[in-house]
Amino acid sequence: LKMAAQLATRVNKVTKHGIEVPNVLTYKHWEPGGEYTKPLVLKNVNLTSIKIKYKMPQCQMFSTTFPQPIVLGSGTSHTLPVTFKPLEKRVFSDSIEIVTTEGSFLVPIHATLPTASLSLPSSLQFGMCSVMDNIVVNFNLSNVSDVSTNFHWQVTSPFSINPACGMLRSRGACKLQASFHPQNVSVFEGVAVCCYGENMEYKKSMKLDGIGKYPHLVASSGGKSTPSTNLSMSFGSVPVGQTAVKWISITNISPVSTTYNITSTTSSNVFTCSQYAGVISPEEVYKFKVIFKPQLVASCSQQFIIKPRGGISDVTIKCTGRGQGADVEVVESVISFGNIACGTSTAHMLNIRNNSQSVKAIYQFQMLPADGIFSSEGSSGTIAPSSTTSILLHFTPTRPISYHKKLICLVHLLPHPLTVDLIGTAYTETTKPAVIQSKHLSLYTSRVEMGLSRYSPEQLQQMIADGKLKQSHDDLSLIITESFDAALEKPLLLDPGYNGYLAGSHDPTTHHVSADCTHLDFDGQVCESQTVNITNHTMGKLYCIWTSGVAGKVFNIIPEERELLAGTCCSFIVSFNAPRPGQFYSAVLDCYICYKSMRDQHDNDAIITAPWCISIPARGHSFTPGTEAHLPRAVFEPCSIVMPPSVVEHQVQQTLVMVNNGNGPIAYDFQLDHKELTIYPSSGLLQDNHQVFLLAMKPSHCSSYHHVVKVKLNGSDKYTKELIVCGTVETPSVKLQCDGDLYFMPTCVHCTKTSQLSVTNLTSLQLNYHWRLLEEYSSVLSVVPSSGVLLPYETQHHMWSFTPLDVVLYRAQATLVTSSNTTPSLKCKSLLHITGQGELGHLKCDPTGLQLDTLVVGTSTYCDLMLHNSASCDLTYHLSSPLHVLHVDCSHSNVDDPDGVELSIIDDVIPAGGRKVVRVRIRPCVRGQHTIELKYLLKLPLIAQSAMMESLCSITFDAVYPTLSITGVLGEHSLSHVSKPRLWNMLSIDKLNKLLQDDPSSSELRYALKTRHSTRRKAAVHTNAITEMMFGASPVNMPASTIQLEVQNKGQTPTLWAFQFPEDLYLEPAYWATTGELDQVEKDEMWIVDNEVFSVHPRTGYLEPSEVTTITLSFKHNCCGTNRLPVLLKIGKGREVLLFFHGITVPTGQPYVLFTEYHHQFAPIPIGSHTFPTQVYELYNGGDKSVKYNIDTQPLEHLQQENYQMNVIECLQPTGEIPARGSTAIQFVFAPHEVKTYIVELVIHLEQHKTVLITISGEGYDPSQPDDHVDPNSSLLAASNHSDVMPFSSSSLLTSYQAVILSHELIKFGDAPLFATLDRIIFLRNTSTHTMSYEWLLNDAASQVLTFAPCTGYLQPLETAMCKVTLLSRCSPQLYKFTIPCKILDQTALKCYEEQLMVWEEREEERKHLFTITEQNLGEHNGTVTSSQQAVLKRYQALPPIGQSSLDYMQWTKLDLSIKPNTRPRNKKQIKMPSRPLPPTPSHLQLTTTARTHSISDYCQQFDDLNSFFIDKQTITLGSGQTCHVSVDKNEEDIIASVTALMLKDLLSDSDLISAIKKMSEEPLPFFVQYTQKDRNTGGHAHARHSYAAALEHLSRTGPESPMTNRQDEQLDGQPLMSEEGYNISVKTADNTTAKTDETSSMVSMASLKTTTTHNIEQTIMLEDSIKHLPDFSGLVNEVLNDTILNIVEETVTGEASITKLLPTIATPQCNSN
Repeated sequence: LKMAAQLATRVNKVTKHGIEVPNVLTYKHWEPGGEYTKPLVLKNVNLTSIKIKYKMPQCQMFSTTFPQPIVLGSGTSHTLPVTFKPLEKRVFSDSIEIVTTEGSFLVPIHATLPTASLSLPSSLQFGMCSVMDNIVVNFNLSNVSDVSTNFHWQVTSPFSINPACGMLRSRGACKLQASFHPQNVSVFEGVAVCCYGENMEYKKSMKLDGIGKYPHLVASSGGKSTPSTNLSMSFGSVPVGQTAVKWISITNISPVSTTYNITSTTSSNVFTCSQYAGVISPEEVYKFKVIFKPQLVASCSQQFIIKPRGGISDVTIKCTGRGQGADVEVVESVISFGNIACGTSTAHMLNIRNNSQSVKAIYQFQMLPADGIFSSEGSSGTIAPSSTTSILLHFTPTRPISYHKKLICLVHLLPHPLTVDLIGTAYTETTKPAVIQSKHLSLYTSRVEMGLSRYSPEQLQQMIADGKLKQSHDDLSLIITESFDAALEKPLLLDPGYNGYLAGSHDPTTHHVSADCTHLDFDGQVCESQTVNITNHTMGKLYCIWTSGVAGKVFNIIPEERELLAGTCCSFIVSFNAPRPGQFYSAVLDCYICYKSMRDQHDNDAIITAPWCISIPARGHSFTPGTEAHLPRAVFEPCSIVMPPSVVEHQVQQTLVMVNNGNGPIAYDFQLDHKELTIYPSSGLLQDNHQVFLLAMKPSHCSSYHHVVKVKLNGSDKYTKELIVCGTVETPSVKLQCDGDLYFMPTCVHCTKTSQLSVTNLTSLQLNYHWRLLEEYSSVLSVVPSSGVLLPYETQHHMWSFTPLDVVLYRAQATLVTSSNTTPSLKCKSLLHITGQGELGHLKCDPTGLQLDTLVVGTSTYCDLMLHNSASCDLTYHLSSPLHVLHVDCSHSNVDDPDGVELSIIDDVIPAGGRKVVRVRIRPCVRGQHTIELKYLLKLPLIAQSAMMESLCSITFDAVYPTLSITGVLGEHSLSHVSKPRLWNMLSIDKLNKLLQDDPSSSELRYALKTRHSTRRKAAVHTNAITEMMFGASPVNMPASTIQLEVQNKGQTPTLWAFQFPEDLYLEPAYWATTGELDQVEKDEMWIVDNEVFSVHPRTGYLEPSEVTTITLSFKHNCCGTNRLPVLLKIGKGREVLLFFHGITVPTGQPYVLFTEYHHQFAPIPIGSHTFPTQVYELYNGGDKSVKYNIDTQPLEHLQQENYQMNVIECLQPTGEIPARGSTAIQFVFAPHEVKTYIVELVIHLEQHKTVLITISGEGYDPSQPDDHVDPNSSLLAASNHSDVMPFSSSSLLTSYQAVILSHELIKFGDAPLFATLDRIIFLRNTSTHTMSYEWLLNDAASQVLTFAPCTGYLQPLETAMCKVTLLSRCSPQLYKFTIPCKILDQTALKCYEEQLMVWEEREEERKHLFTITEQNLGEHNGTVTSSQQAVLKRYQALPPIGQSSLDYMQWTKLDLSIKPNTRPRNKKQIKMPSRPLPPTPSHLQLTTTARTHSISDYCQQFDDLNSFFIDKQTITLGSGQTCHVSVDKNEEDIIASVTALMLKDLLSDSDLISAIKKMSEEPLPFFVQYTQKDRNTGGHAHARHSYAAALEHLSRTGPESPMTNRQDEQLDGQPLMSEEGYNISVKTADNTTAKTDETSSMVSMASLKTTTTHNIEQTIMLEDSIKHLPDFSGLVNEVLNDTILNIVEETVTGEASITKLLPTIATPQCNSN
């Protein structure tokens, strides 16, 4: 506390201007008139002294000492006493001013009055509480002031505080209760305001927080079932009177505690619970038991509802069970004793079986005396469960008649008695009655049903004789015919005695015979008699016989036998004679009655009628009046009898057992005061251990009853016992849910909507029910179940189905017919009104079309589709998603992939206007274009077979395998001189690309990139894709053969690839598992790998789509021989290609001819051609020595002989020499004459006796049928003659020393006619900072066809130059394939080389005059060199070390020579002289050009675009641009000159010709000239083309012709194209003289014609046409256009012009109309 006070004091003080003073002086607890003093302490906290002054308070209530200066040293303090003298009770405030040298400040002084102050929590957290429940939280409210105060709480609902108001004394406290009582589910935040003070002027608030939650309970039984809110428990069969128990677990799955109540829907106490209320905590499991104690042998049902307080869902527990009684049956229902003689006896065993497994059966046979005609040794007993007992029956007849008695057996807990028919016949020597058999009983039963049982046998026989009845041949039954006219009556089938005690009816019309009493009671009346009247209700004469046996001595009947006429009654006197007093007597008097005619034998079994037996029990005693019988010790089980529920005027039955626990017999007599209740036997004498009674109740009105039945025992009132008989009488009644109204939501036509209807049995009756519906609604409405049983108080849920057939409103009525199972005739009908609407509905999908990204085969992706039901009805649908795949390689076939699509929902229901998301999982298994047609089918039970699937959405995507494509190849070092096409073929790039594009097999997809799966060093091959990559042949110790491959991912998915060497696939086993045995192949591969003969960099990589990378392959020529290494190119989730790297190292000084293909195929040639192109087969020598070859042409000769001496394949160079590290092209001419494939094998002989066999094949085809071509990709025909320059490799594939790049490395000129000029443009770009020069190196063959403009040039840094490549072929048709090298030289390096060479030559010249002094004693006197010596030494400079660069050499010349002599090297060999500078090595670029030329006529036959080529007619000569020379002898020359002179002479002397020529200029222009001019411009193109081609072909073959001939051709063809100009023709004679005709005369004549006929329009038009078709004019136009286009392109490349920039628009001035 002291530390706290010090801390408070420290906190309450402040420092101002170096003075520490209290923050405020406060006076509390004062009263007016008092004096209170408090010290004001001033302390100096500075390091220097302070002088202080202060002023008095202004208020007179405060005072202090008189002001005087105060000097405070450092750390000292001074106390001022401040006194407060109040005169009134109010608040005072003042201050004392302290003045220092630094400034002044105020110290406040306050005098306060005491006020109330309460302390309470800032907030209360109630947490979560169940709705309608409450949570109580206690908290303390404290008064922290010195005055008492009242308080009052203001709280908002659902919070409350108790008590809400009160009074707190000073410094007192009280405990309050805050309650939270939520009414709904929500988060509640409230504020409780506490008002206090004298006038409640002060307020404090407290925050209240709580959450209302719904409780949720679930129930389960025995821990085996799943917890749910609807629980059904079946107790099975339980014996009546016993109990069965089952446990129920209630689980609170909500986070709040709740109070629950358990209620029953009925008042029945068959099912009871151990607890009906309680509180259950969150996540708690509470168990209680349900007890089932059946009271009746019937099915029982009861529902318990667990209602949590505030819960929105109840837990329903349905309990069912069945009270099990005795299940006893008689093995034989009819026992026949046969036909025996009177006075004899026979026995038969009666078996009774108890089928119940848990209930013992107490049975008793009624009316079975021990000394009667039918008797037994024991009439009662007990049968254990699942056992059988036997009773021995005796048949002892006394009279010769047929006997039949229906034996009644009562079984406790079995409502219906058991019956056994006992039959037998007795005869004498004189009387032999009809023998009764069991079949006679069934025939009698059928006659009773027909109403013929009241007729005697003789009457029936007469009816048969009269034809009124006839017999059935099958079962001997009678059939009533149409002539039957007698009365038919159908009485009850029951025996009179059985019917008497069971039905309780004494109506004589219901029996064949009847007695007027059911029992005889001689109670205390000794030697008295009573009368029994027997009435015959049949139409025949009856015969009656009484049998009493031993009882006849006690009960005597007079007369014992008598006849009864039809419809008459007779009386019998029964007397009681007790032989001994003080005893009870009882007997059963049997009266057997049969038709009198039955005493005789009958042959017809159909008319035999079984006799009847009336059994009347008789009882009496011989006790004198006033004498009491012995004490009866009888016990009734049960004492309270519960009758089964019944309906009005319907009889229900129950059994009762009286047990005799004493030694004597017990006489009993039931005193029934209620007519509705009948007990049989109502009186009698119990001599055995027990007696079974049958109680029958037939209520007359509907209500519950509770009757008390008295039983007088032994005839004394004091031994009377009371029994309670209770039960209910009800009318079948059910309750339908929603008061019998059932509404269906709008339903799609032909779809089915189900609705559940609850049907509750409101009674304790077991009801049978069935639904009735009009026929017209049977196809629309249905219910399951349509019929069944409702247990007492049971609630069943019936499922109604509504299937509309049209868009209409349906209103139907259904009737529920219920009836008790005991009274089927009493029915109860309940109406159900059903309303439903048929609608049309369909589904929509958003989006309707979806394009997915490209997928990799084998991977999966997901997409979500939104299904929308725009209709007003629910739709039950089935989704189907067939996946159709269009293969890439077989575009005409579709395949289905059933496993490629998985839907999250297949069968479902979407509500009206609802939406549902369907997730589609796509996993393509094949490559191709995939289309998923998402379709749906509404579940239509009626038309499901004919319904069509409707489309919802179409999902398209491409499934691909990751792939790579090699787009470029470049050789370096030893392969730098090899052309790219040859390198492309050596590496089999085309085959490799094709393999990479194919689909992988399943075995190729088995392993991942990093999987080591081979247990041997030689990995197993899991792929059929195998190719070989040839690295060529080079001499030993040459630089490595390096190949750069440009690899591009042309697919649409990223690609992960790897080159896997054998060690990458080798899974190295443990040391003990290796054998160490390797074959030669494995050893060679290990050597190759260890020495890195083959290398790949990088080995792995990752490429995005369209991304390009470079892979470097290298082969070292370190050891002579052939090296071969298998390398696996594996693409992740794609192909595996086994590459065999093949490299050859040739020893020095040896040639090596490398054959890249042993089967060469010529380009296909059309048959019927006039000329055939030349084709080549190339041989490459990889060694450093040339080699000669010789081709055996004998197979070609055989081929010629087989083709009718037609030369099909001709080798133009059968012998030759292949240069070292060079190639030679062997020329062949393939001239097919048939549409077939020609194959020939040639042997090539090389030096050193080496031969190689190659196969050459070619195919001829019919040009009129282009479909007969072979693979066009194998021919240059595939390249269109409009083929532009195609890139062979991109510019990214460069060597390390390549500074100039080509825009294109392959030019395809395609197919072209001879003499056509084809131009292509390429660009050279300098990518370095040096000046470069280029020069195109053309060999002799290429220079005759190709021209480059410019052929040489310079490239400044980053400059681009344009080159025009022109192809012009004048020789025979041929296939061209040239690889033109372009020499690139670094001019900057060349200039530096020249400078270095000049310096080196100067130093070399100076070195000739330099020498070295080797003496050591020179200059030792001072070790320095004088200035004169240095001047001399500077004239001679030492040479730089050998091997230094030019820069080192320049520095060497500047070295200081003033060094000590002894420091110079003494060994001359240590001085290295500079070597001669080496010139820069030029690099080479390679341009590959391909073309195929045709003769003009052949080209016109195969192609139709001749007009697209420019053919300069000046170039058409037989030679290479030379004049056509024809050698003729002297005679031929004379003939030609003579013929020509005669022709000209005849023409000039022809007067008609001369006059026609003169008149031609004077003739007017004819009318048809305009049509001729039109035909010239728009004539038939095909005819013009062929005519022009024929003229050119003829010109190219025969040479130039005279102008006269040209004029004739023009007249014949009629085409402007054929108006050819004159040519220079020189005919070379035998003596080399030349006859020349000049075309100048033609030109002059045309000029003069122009000048003389300028006024004539026709002559002007002819002149213009002539000029247009001059060769010089057409050539000039072509050159102008060509140069113009080249200039535009060049200016665009250099940036001088822009061809994409819009041209400025210049407005033209308006013309003045004046």
